[in-house]
Amino acid sequence: MLHSINHSITNFTGYTKTSPKMSESAYEKAIQNLAAKEATKGVFHSGKSEYMSLLKDYVSVASPDRRSLINYLLRNLRCCSFDDFGNIDYAELKDENGKTIGIYSQTYGWSIVGSSAENARESHFCAIYNEAWNATYNNKGNTSSASSASNSSFEATV
Repeated sequence: MLHSINHSITNFTGYTKTSPKMSESAYEKAIQNLAAKEATKGVFHSGKSEYMSLLKDYVSVASPDRRSLINYLLRNLRCCSFDDFGNIDYAELKDENGKTIGIYSQTYGWSIVGSSAENARESHFCAIYNEAWNATYNNKGNTSSASSASNSSFEATV
């Protein structure tokens, strides 16, 4: 998982550690409900704000605290701000295990590299979504499955 968030800290939300907004069972139900709603419309992984917001909320529970790490770095460098790293062309943000979890370049700003825990949680989100989507879609008499979609969205005529 690599996400570019440009230079703005306001776009950083969802890529840093947060407290769960609901229980695991409530997350699962919310994912299933969203999948069922989209399958009813014949849309797969809409990528719209509702889908992306729920995905970010779900994954951020397992995210490293990137915001604190970056703020710590900036306080100690005393040369720059989050949006402008001054003369620094390139920087990597690493977790306590030495794994890269963020990259900064003057050209592209911040990019987030998913941790193993984030990637596993994102995969679990997709598995819940796909199972619920397939169940709803196939209950309408369709024979396609979510796993057969090749793009980030899928439309079907029902």
